[in-house]
This record gives sequence, C-alpha cells and structure tokens, in this order.
Amino acid sequence: MSAPFDDYRSLGWRVVAEGGVVRLPLLGGLAALAVPECWGSAMIAVLAGWDCRCPVVRVPAARPSWVFISDGDGVVVPEGGGPPGALVLNTHRCVLLPPTTVGGRAVGWMAEPDPLSRWLPTLAAVLSAARLVTSGGGHSLRHRRRSAA
Repeated sequence: MSAPFDDYRSLGWRVVAEGGVVRLPLLGGLAALAVPECWGSAMIAVLAGWDCRCPVVRVPAARPSWVFISDGDGVVVPEGGGPPGALVLNTHRCVLLPPTTVGGRAVGWMAEPDPLSRWLPTLAAVLSAARLVTSGGGHSLRHRRRSAA
C-alpha cells in the first residue's frame, strides 16, 4: 500500500500513528487471531478454499506471528479461547500495520486488504481455519511435519 494512512482509512479502519508505529485498534467489531508463523500459509489456503480473503500481517519478533484481521461478528471468544498456540485479540487490543518496524524488521502484509472488498471474514471462520490446520485437516501441519521427516 503506497499511501498507507489513506488506504487504511478507505477500508474504514481508524488507524493510530505515533512515533513511526501504526496501530489498528480492534474496535467497532474488528477482531484478530495471532498464530505462529508456521500456520500462516496453510490458513490462508484454507480460507481461500472457503472463498474468504483475509488481511494478514506478519509481525517480526523472537517468535514471528501472522495476524489475521477479521470481523468479530458478535462472537465472544475469551483471549486464549483459540487453538493452543493461537491468541484471540479482542476489543481494546491493537494490530501493528505496515510501515511499522519492530527491532529493525518491518511488519509486512502476507495478504493485503482488498480495497474493492471491505468485507472481512468472521472470527469464527478464521478460528475454524486454525483448528483445521492444527488438527490435521486440509493443509495440515502434521502432514508437513511427516513429509519433512
């Protein structure tokens, strides 16, 4: 996204920028699911198979994570209510957005938001994709681990 603030606003997102850090507060029905990086590609593939485009941000850290931005759709999931290893981000949390850097490494889009479609997949769909990926269904991690062995 070349002009991030205008692009984010065109999506209806109320971003906050301070000191070179761009945050998306999870308000107004937004939610997110942070998962280990190794789940990310498989989850995007599962969601695509369900015709769900989901904006996904890679956040560099000691343990990089992919954050799937979704519509909370009124689903109440306590933090920690996702599959083990995932973190549900509810109201009053924030998602870091590009062009933020963390420890000298850039936050980046793994799947950019689509400005032509402001609809987000529901948190329930994103949680279902995570459960499917971690349980051995679809594009599972178990299959990858066996294949790599």
